[in-house]
Amino acid sequence: METIDYDGVSYSVREVARPEGWSCRLLVTDDGATYFLEYLVSVGPYKIDVARIHKLSAEEVRAYTAGGLRLGELARQLAETSKSQGAAPAD
Repeated sequence: METIDYDGVSYSVREVARPEGWSCRLLVTDDGATYFLEYLVSVGPYKIDVARIHKLSAEEVRAYTAGGLRLGELARQLAETSKSQGAAPAD
């Protein structure tokens, strides 16, 4: 188990998936009620990889449990959105 911070709240989570070939992993809370996708975003002039956290929506969780959510593709889309918004690393 590990602890992550999301929107000012600490969550105890465990890793449940790490898609091969992608820099992301799926985390779930102890009670199994909340899922998070941790992904990397390259920032700054030296392209340092910074971990970001995305809380999966109810629709994304349903897609994951049905086997239809492509975690790597979601991570890529989130990373691109973060870069285009000039996202700073989360504390």
